[in-house]
Amino acid sequence: MKRIIDKKINKRKQKIRKRTKKRNWKEQLSPMLQASNIHYEMDGRYKGI
Repeated sequence: MKRIIDKKINKRKQKIRKRTKKRNWKEQLSPMLQASNIHYEMDGRYKGI
């Protein structure tokens, strides 16, 4: 039973390492993502009490 648990834990650790691995991106002249059409709307509940 311990082997099965160890395998699951190791697999989860590998997934975490893969997600948090530092990536070396090529230098770009323009941003990868652009926020050109973001609109904010205020609700009536933004005032403090």
